[in-house]
Amino acid sequence: METAVRSHQTPRRGARTALWALALFLAALLVRILCSAAMPLHTDEIFHILAATSWAEDGSFRFGDGSYSRAWVYTILAGASFEAFGQTNVFLARLPAVIAGALMVPVLFVWMIRSADRTAAWLSALLLCFAELAIRSSDFARFYSLQALLVLVAAAMAYRFLLEPSRRKVWLPLLALACLALAAQLQVTTMIAAGAMGLFLVLYLATRQRTRAMLADAKTRNLILVLVAIAAAGAAVVGYLALPMLLEAEPWAEKNKSNYLYYHIFLSRDYRLFWYLIPVASILALSRYPRLAAYCLVMWLVPLVVHSFGGMKADRYISYAFPFFIALWGLAFAAAVPWLRPAIVQIVEKLACFTGLRVGERWQGMITALVLVLCAISATAVNKMLVESPKLIAKGAIRFARDPASTFANPPDPNWSDRLGVLRRDMNEGAVLVSVDELRTQFYLGTPNFGMYLPPASVTTARNGFTIDVRNGRPVLEDVDDLARVVSCTSRGVLVIPARRWLQFGFMDEPMAEFIKARLRPGPPRIPEFHVFRWQHPAKVQGCQAVQSEARTGTAHAER
Repeated sequence: METAVRSHQTPRRGARTALWALALFLAALLVRILCSAAMPLHTDEIFHILAATSWAEDGSFRFGDGSYSRAWVYTILAGASFEAFGQTNVFLARLPAVIAGALMVPVLFVWMIRSADRTAAWLSALLLCFAELAIRSSDFARFYSLQALLVLVAAAMAYRFLLEPSRRKVWLPLLALACLALAAQLQVTTMIAAGAMGLFLVLYLATRQRTRAMLADAKTRNLILVLVAIAAAGAAVVGYLALPMLLEAEPWAEKNKSNYLYYHIFLSRDYRLFWYLIPVASILALSRYPRLAAYCLVMWLVPLVVHSFGGMKADRYISYAFPFFIALWGLAFAAAVPWLRPAIVQIVEKLACFTGLRVGERWQGMITALVLVLCAISATAVNKMLVESPKLIAKGAIRFARDPASTFANPPDPNWSDRLGVLRRDMNEGAVLVSVDELRTQFYLGTPNFGMYLPPASVTTARNGFTIDVRNGRPVLEDVDDLARVVSCTSRGVLVIPARRWLQFGFMDEPMAEFIKARLRPGPPRIPEFHVFRWQHPAKVQGCQAVQSEARTGTAHAER
């Protein structure tokens, strides 16, 4: 039987819950801080790091020669972190995400303890605290953990109001809508979570006896049908407008665009038992917590199915739905405990009878608790990424013990940071810089003169015969003709290409590769996992005005 939502807790119980929630927050915060230095710099983090640096300096979203205003809420938070500590680095840019990820743990704990029971709350919170995906999305200077926190808060408040509607609590759905609106500014996929909440609302109201009684009246029934038709029409319009955006994939994501089993493969690999036994977990959770388990199931499966058919796919894109997957397993474990405990007690009693040993009630309770813990650990240990978490934490703890300052420094990126001197000298001497890894180049060296990739059409414009990426304001070389123009019209230049981008769709094709090998020479420095090519010759003059106007002299940044 599902535990009712407890709207009135005794002061003592409420204080105890608050203390445990605070302890969980501090534990989750410590875990994420320790793991941050072990998380390598992700290219996408550079968007917010550089834009936040501009915000801290002059209140703008300047990014190179352009502007990056996507998810500006997170950029402002990162900029405020830089201002508060008086310096700029990767850890401080990640700090808002770290705090948001840590806050999810006590939020889930409080929601579960009020909507289910203490066992479900502890199990759900601890699983989320140490889940690798939750840690990784927190140690990532992007908006994913903040979006996940806002969606979780909105879902918890909407659920509480749905079960206990009253005029005094009308602020709950209003605050939930505000959280969803803010989360949607960070990431448009929040609309999927809102749709899942709406679906549960419809299913919940449709099964209520009061709803059936209202439908017995013809006028009320007609009014409800009109409202449902309007809502369905609105949802259809939103779906129609959002469908092209959902199905669109950037060039780097094209290979998985039609891989509809992407998330099934990801979950099968990284959360093996949890994913394979999700039907069993659902049955267990639904048997004891029917409404709450059904809510978590809808909030998990709807985003999972929609994202499976979407164009862009990565595990971080479903991180806002992941807490509900974890909560469902917390509920399942909690539901299994009352079934397992009597069985374990019975086994202990039979073993005691068989061996002739006397087992007191206290020892019997301790053995039962130990066996339950071992069962939970064994069920968790076969999930690859739940085992990786202790390894990450151990590495972070050892790093902190050896050098506490390293925990708050930039994560190591030796392929770049150890080999920048030669490239800086080239730029200072007037060489044109062309980069396929334009974000890392911009982070370590400064805005490249030209990029070489296919940017999303939504962030491009045209200038001087080139496609311009409005985010950094620089031209991109989209084909071999663009590259040939730049090489022939400039006297000296350097081309930097990550090995993983060589012949990758959306970055460089076969004609580009053939031109590079034929016309350019490989040159120093040798950067592992990167190709560096150079050219130096008398530049053409005729027909080169547009190229030379774009090829501004590079300026090296201070080493980061």
